[in-house]
Amino acid sequence: MQGVDWILTALGPNDVDLDFEALFDGIDDVQPPISHFVMLSYAGVDDELPVQPSYENVKNLTEFIKQQRYAIKIVDESEIPYSIIRVPKLIDRANSKYQLFNEGEAMPNGEVSNEAVARLVLAAFKDNQLINRSVGIINA
Repeated sequence: MQGVDWILTALGPNDVDLDFEALFDGIDDVQPPISHFVMLSYAGVDDELPVQPSYENVKNLTEFIKQQRYAIKIVDESEIPYSIIRVPKLIDRANSKYQLFNEGEAMPNGEVSNEAVARLVLAAFKDNQLINRSVGIINA
């Protein structure tokens, strides 16, 4: 991790809390010059959706949400500039237009294209957008 400036994580769905503990132990040991940490999480973990979705490969919803929230807390408390992007169902269809919903703001159930998520991640890194924010994303 020496010399790492940006980190993008897309871990889970299960045991993401353990993965993030291990990742941040490594970050603490090496102290790389991280200027931006982007975490892809799941829409619905902050109770922002009107109906809780089902998550692929998740058998225990309560534990899954607890693990996601703990991983987010680790990122938030790290003192590294971060962005958390809460992603609903991903679709493989060209669509670069998206809507964002701030943490705590209700958002509709929906889907988002891989392209839209990639564009948002690139904007977060390249243009230093969304610093210390958590946003939900859906197709516009």
